[in-house]
Amino acid sequence: MDLIFRIFGLLAILLDKILQPVFWLQRCRWQKKLPPIDNRVLVLSATELASKIRQKKLSSHYVVSTYITRIKQVNPIVNAVTDERFKAALMDAKAADDFIAKTKISEAILVKNKPFLGVPITIKESCGVKDMSYSVGSLKRKESKCAADGASVQRLKKAGFIVLAVTNCPEYCAALETENLLNGRTKNPYNTHYSVAGSSGGEAAIIGSGASVAGVGSDYAGSIRVPCSFSGIFGHKTTPRIIPHTMHFPNSTDSAFCSYIAIGPMCRYASDLKPMLKVMSADEGKCLELDKKVDLSQVKVLYTEEYYNMLGIVPVSQEIIEAISKSVKTLRKNFNMKSEVVTFKGMENSVEIGTSLYLELNERPNFMQDPNNPKKNRNLYMEIIKSLCGMSDLSIQLLLAELVIRYNAFLPRRHLPYYKLKMAELQKIVWNKLSDNSVLLYPTFSTPAIQHYQIFTRISSITYAMIFNILGCPSTQVPIGLNKDGLPVGIQVVAGPKQDRLSLAVAEALEKSFGGWACPE
Repeated sequence: MDLIFRIFGLLAILLDKILQPVFWLQRCRWQKKLPPIDNRVLVLSATELASKIRQKKLSSHYVVSTYITRIKQVNPIVNAVTDERFKAALMDAKAADDFIAKTKISEAILVKNKPFLGVPITIKESCGVKDMSYSVGSLKRKESKCAADGASVQRLKKAGFIVLAVTNCPEYCAALETENLLNGRTKNPYNTHYSVAGSSGGEAAIIGSGASVAGVGSDYAGSIRVPCSFSGIFGHKTTPRIIPHTMHFPNSTDSAFCSYIAIGPMCRYASDLKPMLKVMSADEGKCLELDKKVDLSQVKVLYTEEYYNMLGIVPVSQEIIEAISKSVKTLRKNFNMKSEVVTFKGMENSVEIGTSLYLELNERPNFMQDPNNPKKNRNLYMEIIKSLCGMSDLSIQLLLAELVIRYNAFLPRRHLPYYKLKMAELQKIVWNKLSDNSVLLYPTFSTPAIQHYQIFTRISSITYAMIFNILGCPSTQVPIGLNKDGLPVGIQVVAGPKQDRLSLAVAEALEKSFGGWACPE
């Protein structure tokens, strides 16, 4: 534990308490609510839609046009979409219907080769969709269009998915609040005074709104799981290096970056996670044995009663702790799973381990590069002053991220070897515990959704998700109902490396027990 680092954490928690009257006033303002869902097509899973389209019970054109209508209804409220291809998507849908009408290929072959033929999908802008916006929230990249599809998008299109739109993220994906100077702020579908987090916040919001059935995000430090938690949906961070991150921006060839980042599916229905992961991972995913049947009665569920109240880290709320407790009891009762309380020696250092290892990464994008003279960098402090006066073309979130990097988050650089050693020790303990057909239930974030800008005082909460990027464990975010304020409560199911099928199976079991996504009407 680094005392100076934790003192800054305590000061942030104190500031959060001081600012509570401000957040209360913000909540008192009028908010525009989402229109109710009035078409049953919008509450079918992607796999159900694909089946009905193949069997000609629904046309792809009708499904796509229904989702386009829903996006037009909700996007003015949540501000999630940054670029759309509605006309082209309708043409793609008509082509899919014509193919199904004329083909002599059996349904079984269609399921194998094009399992999602005619089903609409949305994609986080940073993941790269050909000819779509590729600005990634930056005014400096305002007119940027992606030259080619990323590998995951290519595979999803080949499987029959039809891309409707790309969605908002923080500038350069460098913040946990989805807001930027180019596209503005994305709002939570359950309460627009609340955040959708980041960096896959636009994607989580459009799916959680019922305006997309499934999508693709990227998870570098909880960037899929935390937005999914705030938006009441499912999201999966894969075992490292399973899905290529080609065309993702920002990117790096640093080996650690390639191990930490994961491209993954985001869905309203847990049953869509595994088939989407199979498509997205292709040959690289064969090691996951996703078709291998999981007998939940042979899977042990682990949970911990420690590390939920660490010095300088935002404490885990009682409703998250209760959600984990209820989930353990339900898995024992309904699925005959064994349970065990575990202690992970070294997890108390997770925030220092995660922060120090992330800050060590090389080949970062140069946020401060002067666009008029690429050989020069802008003055960070002058840009912060300009930003506070509304005169900078860089977002305050990006500038603060640069400040944290520059000062190494107030962690002494000489401590890095120590935390590398602690990471290796913790990884060995966690992998060993999860190697025996086990999963761990753990907080995704310390609380349900927080209000806009509150992430600045609760940034330490990211440690609960971030540590599993560092440790190389797959993890599935699962919604467990709504709290008294009508906000989603989420937890993550963590598995051992290459055991993604276990966390996905437990996610489906929890969906059956707790209902999964709840429409935010």
